[in-house]
Amino acid sequence: MARTTITGGQLSLDETFSKLAKVSIYDWAETDRHLDYLRTYCILIDYDAAKCHGKQAWANISISKALLQLYRAQGQPPLDEIGILERIEFYLQIKEATHSLGHGALESSVLSQTVAWASHNSDYTQVGSEQRLLDLLRFFVRIHNYNNKNSPETQVVQPWKSGSDFRTLHTEMEEYTVHFPSTPSLDENDNSQDDIEYTITEAMCSLVCHCCDIALNLRFLPIPEPNNGQGIGSLSTCVEFPGAPPLFILERRSRCEASAEAICRIAQDVVQGGGFFHYTALLGYCSVHAIFVLLNQLHRQPKHQQLGKVVGSLKFAFTLLAAVRRFYAPAASWEYNW
Repeated sequence: MARTTITGGQLSLDETFSKLAKVSIYDWAETDRHLDYLRTYCILIDYDAAKCHGKQAWANISISKALLQLYRAQGQPPLDEIGILERIEFYLQIKEATHSLGHGALESSVLSQTVAWASHNSDYTQVGSEQRLLDLLRFFVRIHNYNNKNSPETQVVQPWKSGSDFRTLHTEMEEYTVHFPSTPSLDENDNSQDDIEYTITEAMCSLVCHCCDIALNLRFLPIPEPNNGQGIGSLSTCVEFPGAPPLFILERRSRCEASAEAICRIAQDVVQGGGFFHYTALLGYCSVHAIFVLLNQLHRQPKHQQLGKVVGSLKFAFTLLAAVRRFYAPAASWEYNW
């Protein structure tokens, strides 16, 4: 690593590391070190994203993709590096999709990608978990884009009718769950690191799938109206989605509530399995979706009903989100942007 002198104010250890790492990758003429540069960029992408340096993280993703292409163009890489390069490529694609979530200006690069299972590929069940996670993130971006561009007042075809954009997305969601209906559980007997990573990635696929379900259906949840300010348990009416059939609303609510519970359960497994720092941002983002559904459910339930499970899930989701905020600064503002 190149030497550098840090001047000015006192820098923290992580800031010092970041500056030194950036200095070390400026000399692209050292072609024999491109793989090291790629690894360094992967670390810097996570670091800058966690510090709210979104523009720098996005720039590093683009630079890394170009450097990866350049490295491959120089000739066939050694056999022991092929797998590493493939993992780096998947990492960059997943980070690109993750960072574009909720950012309309960045989503175009992801929206151009086709979701594999929607192309009626009969062999999709053979696709690896990393590719499926990437496909789900791209699908998640499509849902965000749909929600941002379609309000109840502007939709030409009502969501519950055949041929609507909502039905198209809903059908694609169903096609995925037909291929992969269940979530693998983390086995305590799994001693192999590869087995653990595989199971965690499979769990993250299920987690993002449930988050997609919530993102697609959240706008149809009934909005509770307080009854004389009595608070939880004293709610008499709810504002329903205008014009929607009751059974349609019931299905949307059931899907959201089931997915919220599933997110909390799966996230707990991922954390216990050691996947927190691998998927910090995604875990937090999914927990925010679950929190909104669980709070809605809590405010709509009468006091006499058993709410212990909902409250327990909420406690875990808020605890997870608090932990994510410690290591991923953008999470501090997520619930205020809804």
